[in-house]
Amino acid sequence: MPLTDTGEREAFRTRDGRVLRVAADDRRYTTAGLLAVEQRLVAGVEEGRGTGRAVVPERVVGALMPKGLSEEQRAMVLALTTRGDAIDVVAGRAGTGKTFALATAHAAWREAGTRVLGVAVARRAARELEQGPGWRAPASPPCWATWIAGERCRSAVS
Repeated sequence: MPLTDTGEREAFRTRDGRVLRVAADDRRYTTAGLLAVEQRLVAGVEEGRGTGRAVVPERVVGALMPKGLSEEQRAMVLALTTRGDAIDVVAGRAGTGKTFALATAHAAWREAGTRVLGVAVARRAARELEQGPGWRAPASPPCWATWIAGERCRSAVS
């Protein structure tokens, strides 16, 4: 799926042949290997929706909710622990309480005997996952690829 020059603008050609226009300001560059990892991750998210994985009874999650969580954080924890998606993505600005809320989700999964993998794009975020919720969290895309392929990633599972 190479970027192709169309003369006026750059475009991205998908596997099915569609051409997606890319504005000059929106250009991003990557390696073929990292792009393949990202595509496997997106496919894993799509295939894993509603599969009933890592579901914790709502009463268990509710009992573990600390008083300091905001309504938005509580909603995130409930969604992560009761929706049953195989892969969830949590994103937000620095300092918004993601790590604090994830610690609650992690406690709920641990209470239910469910092992969950936490991954992060940046090493700093991976360290925060390890220090906050207590996950062993890889910040390495190759490690994600190993996990997505169904194999164990070194030091990746809590």
